[in-house]
Amino acid sequence: MAAKLKEKPSVVFYEYNWAYQVTHVNKGKAFGTLASLIENYVIKNADVVVTRNASLKNELQLRGARRIVVIPLTFDEDVFRPGIDFTELKEKYGIRDEKILMFVGRLHPVKRLDLLLRAVQQLDQKYKLFIVGTGTLENELKEMAESLGVADRVLFTGAVPYSEVPKFMNLADLMVMTSSIEGQPSVLIEALSCGTPAVGTNVFGIRDTIEEEVTGYLASDDPSDIAEKISKALENEELPHMCRSVALKNYSNKMCIAKEKALFEELLSGH
Repeated sequence: MAAKLKEKPSVVFYEYNWAYQVTHVNKGKAFGTLASLIENYVIKNADVVVTRNASLKNELQLRGARRIVVIPLTFDEDVFRPGIDFTELKEKYGIRDEKILMFVGRLHPVKRLDLLLRAVQQLDQKYKLFIVGTGTLENELKEMAESLGVADRVLFTGAVPYSEVPKFMNLADLMVMTSSIEGQPSVLIEALSCGTPAVGTNVFGIRDTIEEEVTGYLASDDPSDIAEKISKALENEELPHMCRSVALKNYSNKMCIAKEKALFEELLSGH
């Protein structure tokens, strides 16, 4: 509305379906209706909507966006890289020869970490699951790990400094994400840049980031299928060799910044 009043071009960055999350994840149908009205107004009236992947672009087309530009999220390739020493983490958490599974993010209902805990309960491999982050579900998830009999294999680290995250990603053999919806998960891109493959549920955002049998595997929301894909990924020794090159090819800082700069220059030029 401000852009219209000032007769200026407007650019909206569309990361994920906020109205869907409010309605179906946070269980707020009344507020979800208001969120949908706001979101639809913004999408239809922006001069340009910048989004992150093909799935989100298709959704925006259905919702009436006038112009859509796809510019992926990027990352700092000098910070998120392979070869970072994680000896200190191994000593701190008593890691020996276990396979390391890793989740990094908010402990929020949209992440569906209950599915992940039920999946790892079914694994035959010797593993440790790191849950890095904090949120409203932390105590509930700890209780669930106890009830499932996996508490000795699940480590809740709480919040960690952002500067430490690359160490955790290098420690990991596999990133796992079981969300119900994502935009484009930066955690997966950063993990790929560290040479760490991923398993994720076949939903918006995750399926646009994981390349099947190249950087990881997609799974349904069945814990048995998630467990099967985790085992398959851990056994595939080729996956880590592809991850860094895929991250640099698709999400390089230089490429994404150049696309944003070109878009803003075009709009500011009046064309």
